[in-house]
Amino acid sequence: MTSLHSLALNLYSPLIKIERTLFSLPNMFTLLCQLTFFSQCDRLLLTEHKISSLYTLIFYNVLTYCVSYIMELITKESWCMYVTVSDTCSLKHLSMTVTKLVLEWTKAITFLITFVFLLLAFTLEQALDKYFPTKLYLGVTFLHYIATEKFFVSQFPRLLASLDLASVDGLEEYYAPIILKLFTLCLSTLSCLASLLCKLYTCIPLCAYLNIFLVYKQIDIVHLPALRNELNLLKPYRYATQQELTDWNDICPICLNTLTLPRTRITPCFHLFHADCLRKYLKLLRNNTCPMCKKMLLM
Repeated sequence: MTSLHSLALNLYSPLIKIERTLFSLPNMFTLLCQLTFFSQCDRLLLTEHKISSLYTLIFYNVLTYCVSYIMELITKESWCMYVTVSDTCSLKHLSMTVTKLVLEWTKAITFLITFVFLLLAFTLEQALDKYFPTKLYLGVTFLHYIATEKFFVSQFPRLLASLDLASVDGLEEYYAPIILKLFTLCLSTLSCLASLLCKLYTCIPLCAYLNIFLVYKQIDIVHLPALRNELNLLKPYRYATQQELTDWNDICPICLNTLTLPRTRITPCFHLFHADCLRKYLKLLRNNTCPMCKKMLLM
């Protein structure tokens, strides 16, 4: 039994090194997962043109670049093209100003070229020669793409926060990757089952390994422990009741905003805080004392 175990470890050790490399290169891992899933959808949902996955991935990346640039313009705080020597001095820093101008104009020109390319691709059939994806194919692949692409993944915690879910307790950045990866896990599992039913066996092993096994393993060893650590910080502190909020009519001493249910936690010394504020205080300041009275807190 021991010899079989050691043999299995020796056989699996090269794969462990590959897995660690992939986890340390998230962009590469994401790209491989996308290509694998898109290729499987080619075989399942399209009868011809098996390289549609490449065209589709390029198109989605171009579209993402356009959306990200527009978002950057919308959220831009300052349109000043000049860089000063310091915040208190109006003297222009010539080299930094030239660098900024070149970068800004390069991004603008790249966006215009990309936008024109999209217009041509949609208006001229010659630009999309031999590329005829179905609506189902585009829908499934796009769902997988936005659930894995870095730009859209970075926006998801903000969307989750806008839902104002009480159970999240300000931990959107920890719940978001788990939700998205579970979603892609379901898509990949369904695609593998569909491939099995359609007897397309060649595309199953790689998709099962990359998009199911490794994604599940990443959730288990990376994202879930990080979420548990954050939840454990708040575990010793119970939720405040409506009666306590009414009696004390208090605000959060950390952010100075109104306390609301059910996002309010109470310390053993009977001080009320937003759950998210208390968690960040305990974590970032590495402090085990109450922010108000400085008494030792339970951990």
